[in-house]
Amino acid sequence: MPNAHNEKMQQLLLKLHEEMQNADVDVETQDLMRNFDAEIHALIGPDDSSTTVESALDHAKSLQADFSVSHPVANRFLAELINALVKMGV
Repeated sequence: MPNAHNEKMQQLLLKLHEEMQNADVDVETQDLMRNFDAEIHALIGPDDSSTTVESALDHAKSLQADFSVSHPVANRFLAELINALVKMGV
């Protein structure tokens, strides 16, 4: 994957984390965020990983369902990450 693409995904993930630090989220959502974060880092990291784009997309879509109403700014960053993941899977 191109390095510029990795940097964009890292920036989006950082913005998502910054937004969620100020949000009131339940334990389940926090767990989903941790899993999603780990999957993104595994996908863009230098090591070979068993993480798949499909798995990361599944977690992202689960988060998006939670964020669409209650966290619109975070949802925007998540939507951008989903688009980047879709491009990776093409």
